[in-house]
Amino acid sequence: MIKTNFTIEGIPAVLWGTPGDRLIVAVHGMLGSKDDFELLATEAAAKGCRVLSFDLPEHGERKADRYACNPPNAVKDLTSIIQYAQTLSSRISLYANGVLLAEFTDATWTAGYLGVYIGAVDTKNYTIRIDEMAYWENP
Repeated sequence: MIKTNFTIEGIPAVLWGTPGDRLIVAVHGMLGSKDDFELLATEAAAKGCRVLSFDLPEHGERKADRYACNPPNAVKDLTSIIQYAQTLSSRISLYANGVLLAEFTDATWTAGYLGVYIGAVDTKNYTIRIDEMAYWENP
């Protein structure tokens, strides 16, 4: 599996696989990092897809940064990631827990909602509790 480490506007990222028609943007969960997606990338490569993953604030290479992991910062970072992703592919897929949330089939994203992928690979008794949830409609 080809794994290319780089940064997108200062955000540590990994691009998995070789160029193809499709791109999956994968967002890790709590205690995760951009490096958690080798299995996903291997499966995606078999179907002609690449995977783009990145470290959220206070995760992975950004654990020591003084940039809080909160919704406004996560949305700001994810916006930068999606803008970069649009330079790689005109067909971008977003998944949450293995379920397709949205697919963009051109270089613009003008409507719909954005979700995050929450994963816990090989973590027994892993529980996610959501006390509050919010969403923003893409302008």
